[in-house]
Amino acid sequence: MNKPGFWADYDMKIVCNELRRQGLLSVADWACDASYCARRFDSTTYLGYRLWASPCLRMMQRHRPLARALAIPVRWMIADMRYQHGARSNRHFLGLLINRGLFWPANRLIGKAARFLGSPGAKGFSPSSKKSFGGNLAECFVQPPLKGDLSMKKSIFSALTVAGLVASVSTASATPNSGTINFQGYITESACSISGGDTNMTVPMGSITKNEFTTAGTRNTTPARFSISLLNCNTEVAKNATIAFTGNVVGTGLLALEPSGAQGVAVALFNANNQAITVGGTGVSGALTNGTNEFKFQAYYQATTAVANIVAGAANAKATFTVTYS
Repeated sequence: MNKPGFWADYDMKIVCNELRRQGLLSVADWACDASYCARRFDSTTYLGYRLWASPCLRMMQRHRPLARALAIPVRWMIADMRYQHGARSNRHFLGLLINRGLFWPANRLIGKAARFLGSPGAKGFSPSSKKSFGGNLAECFVQPPLKGDLSMKKSIFSALTVAGLVASVSTASATPNSGTINFQGYITESACSISGGDTNMTVPMGSITKNEFTTAGTRNTTPARFSISLLNCNTEVAKNATIAFTGNVVGTGLLALEPSGAQGVAVALFNANNQAITVGGTGVSGALTNGTNEFKFQAYYQATTAVANIVAGAANAKATFTVTYS
């Protein structure tokens, strides 16, 4: 025997009830949808809805992924309904599009087509039957009870009333959370920037024989040349730049070689005018111009001991340069 139920018989509930049964729709959302549709459904629109929703229900029950997929646009629609109820501050545009542009027009069109074609599904639906689901919340979503089922109708009406209260409490208690984000940094003003290729450069010194040195303090014949480029210089910020070199020092301002290699030799640095640069000293200064400024340097191997005491091997050294502005 048929039993009165929500939207359709208990054995054939329709979309939102099935989503609620599968836990994909909250009680508050379900109640909001019920209240909204109670005011919107007429006999033709409801007929169109039932004609597609009933087979869709069976598919949802067999294929849970379909139910999960349908739950997404349904929640969008309910978000728009909440906005129209005044329970949401901003409109959900996708929900608005589905509500106004698809759901209601499509249901009405299907219902009208069914009446025109005399579809069997249209039996029992007529404009005069609108009262059975077009009135208040209970009338809209509860079918007329059979004889002797007045107690059932009262129970269902009570359930709908509780659902509406849950919806209002849920909306009222949804207070926003807040937090604080701290952004920390520092803005520096520098007259120039250093070319990316110069921040970690390698200067090839070549292969030098001991015969190029005669005594302590002598250097090899051909220097290794390198340069440091300062880019985007602004003379309104600074007029001069000083480049200083630091590292492991040996002798009088020479750059010591790394251990486990050649011995008795160090690296001597000079500017473009062949003036010696003291490693660990004050560095080399030059006037800046707007734009790019190139500082040129030279590097030699210099003997720090008698030639007879020089030990052959890898002759590598490492220095750090610092640019200051004035």
